[in-house]
Amino acid sequence: MEDIITHPGIVNRITDKGIEISILVQESCVSCQAKAVCQIADQKEKVMVIDTSSEKFRPGEKVVIEMKESRGMQAVLIAYILPVVLLIIAMVPGIILKIAEGWLAFSGLAAVVLYFSLLYFLRDRLKKQFSFRIKKQGL
Repeated sequence: MEDIITHPGIVNRITDKGIEISILVQESCVSCQAKAVCQIADQKEKVMVIDTSSEKFRPGEKVVIEMKESRGMQAVLIAYILPVVLLIIAMVPGIILKIAEGWLAFSGLAAVVLYFSLLYFLRDRLKKQFSFRIKKQGL
């Protein structure tokens, strides 16, 4: 069975885009191995909108948000590791050819901007891939 990352939360409101949930950071985040790259661990409360059927939930209700741990690691790879690798790859030829540092910085920045632009255009596909499940707390 695959490991699941869970976070407790409270339903704020239900919109046409999905369910808006406040995620509360707990003490378990302190011992989590992924806390260095986790956006949630840096804050006391994080608001997420999760696209799901809204008829099962009510504002103020306590819920648990779940995601497969492997998806979390994949998200870290896409958001943090790949852009750094791409930046280095974009700059290495210029370093070998002894191009001016300004042009090296520009090439690295351009590569990262293109990468994040591609992610922006693929956001709907990524959103489906990195979906969260919501369960009522205690179930």
